[in-house]
Amino acid sequence: MAMVNLNLKKKEMKINRIIYILFTLIILVSCSSNKEIMLDQFDGVSQVNEGDTLTINWAFNHAHYVTIKDIPQNFNPKDSLTFVPKRNTKLEFSAINEKDTMNLSWRIYLNVDEEKVVEEKEILKYTNSYIESDYFSGVHQDPKNFIPKNIKMMGYNDINDSTIEYKVLLLDEFGNYIPGIQSNDFLVWKITNSCGDYRDLITIDKYKEEKISDKRTAIKILLDNSKAAEYNQSLLFHIKDGLKKVNSNSIASLSVFNQDYLDIFDFKTIKDISNEDFKVEKNDGLNAIFKNAYKALAEMQFVRNSENKALILVTYSPNNAATIYNAKDLVSLARELSIPIYVISIGNAIDTYSMKYISYGTGGKFYNIDAADMKDISDIINEIEFAQNAYYKISVPKPVETDCEFYTLELKLNFNDNIIEDYGNYISNPTWFGNSHQSIAIFNYKNTELDPQYLSLITSITRVLKDNPQYSIELIGHSSIEDGKEENNIKISSDRVENIRTVFLEKGVPDYQIKSNSLGSAKPIYFLPSTEWQQHYNRRVEVRWIKPGDLPFEIIAQEYWTEEEAQKQVNEWQAKGFRSYFERYLVNNRPAYKVKLWGFESKDQALSEAKKLKASYKYDFLVE
Repeated sequence: MAMVNLNLKKKEMKINRIIYILFTLIILVSCSSNKEIMLDQFDGVSQVNEGDTLTINWAFNHAHYVTIKDIPQNFNPKDSLTFVPKRNTKLEFSAINEKDTMNLSWRIYLNVDEEKVVEEKEILKYTNSYIESDYFSGVHQDPKNFIPKNIKMMGYNDINDSTIEYKVLLLDEFGNYIPGIQSNDFLVWKITNSCGDYRDLITIDKYKEEKISDKRTAIKILLDNSKAAEYNQSLLFHIKDGLKKVNSNSIASLSVFNQDYLDIFDFKTIKDISNEDFKVEKNDGLNAIFKNAYKALAEMQFVRNSENKALILVTYSPNNAATIYNAKDLVSLARELSIPIYVISIGNAIDTYSMKYISYGTGGKFYNIDAADMKDISDIINEIEFAQNAYYKISVPKPVETDCEFYTLELKLNFNDNIIEDYGNYISNPTWFGNSHQSIAIFNYKNTELDPQYLSLITSITRVLKDNPQYSIELIGHSSIEDGKEENNIKISSDRVENIRTVFLEKGVPDYQIKSNSLGSAKPIYFLPSTEWQQHYNRRVEVRWIKPGDLPFEIIAQEYWTEEEAQKQVNEWQAKGFRSYFERYLVNNRPAYKVKLWGFESKDQALSEAKKLKASYKYDFLVE
């Protein structure tokens, strides 16, 4: 009997041990499934010759399986795919576990036989226009009888360390381009390079012409589809009309963006575009120009069989979404790839400095049109494409003043004692990073819950923080005036911050890397919001990066009720050698102005300087 009980006990212990092991395995699997999916290998771009076999490989950490859109099977987290691509294409990957999904795209570009491309080209024809226009609309058929009415500076080529070559269109009153004008045909160009007090006057009567050709241009149109993009459905009609006007040998692509990026169609011939469906989803969300324009440029570098490339960015509002890319990154990549960016801004809510910085910094041009004149975008697209192949080349010495970054170039043409002029800009050495405060989410009226569409922004910032433990961020909550009394606004903005902060912590970002601040309705982006989207952009949580080497800390010096007083004080601080500016905010719905001293690397450094200033001026200086 004792032996039987002993055997039963042994069996029971064995069963318990098996149950314990299984339970432990379940716990381990469960824990691993809760982990955020990470990349080990994923190139995202491949090039292959037409007809060749391509193998792509990937590896994801903590994923259970991987799917590829339109392929009816599941793949392993570490796997490969072998096939023969028939055209330029994009594969949509999803790596999945029980708690997380990572979505990525892999682009495949074919190197097509050049001879086949040449055979497809059509004969290039331009007609003469007889309708008055401020934009390019045709080609003058009798260059001997020309009367220039308009000149357009369409960008520049950065030739060498001493010379810039400006691209100029010479147009008549009907928008016809006037070709064939020689250097001895009574045209004198007067050019002024200026920056601050620096002015360099140049007179030029020699120039060259890039003659009209059938070179193929690859045009990428990147359309803002954020909350501010109220007129996109009608705007798409004019974009399609503009593409139908351009050189039929060219190719074009259309993508839309808010905080994320979506292709409408990849590069196609102008003939094929006529059959495309130009529809986009309802506009919503933030505007991440820097990130999405950077992505568009990175993709364009792999487009083959085109002699010229141009990115056309159409936007209603400035860059306002927090990402790891900035204006300097964007301009530097465009210069490296020799792809000019042409910015078309719609309405008056745009930040013209940043948009001019992007366009003129890359050898492009900046356009601003009213919402009532959206039909003009058709002619602008046609003008941009034409100017990639035909223009007058005017070589100008680079400014000798080296301390200035943003130069203004004034071009005047003296023709039979008539002065025609245009303006442009040149960025000598891109160093400006763009707005330091960027939104990570916007909210509905009195709402504090995070909309899932903004999780992609949080995820991208999470990865940077995990990879760079020396970095930190400040989450700054805001509300709009119409949310209620100011004490309620502070509570709303605080709740918005805490909800987003919780998401960061759940994704594994250490507490010490996240600082919080709530400002209520004191610092709206739009002080007198006239549209629903402007109210949404006031109800936001911003992100401020705090990185070693940056100068993120500021000292509040004074506060004034008028802009004139604030500007006068800024000038006085600058005369004393401080970096200074004024910032507008609201006090009981009344505009006020803070004069700030900026450029302190650490909070301790700013506090030390504030203490010295207090001793000298006998009043408090606050550190932000």
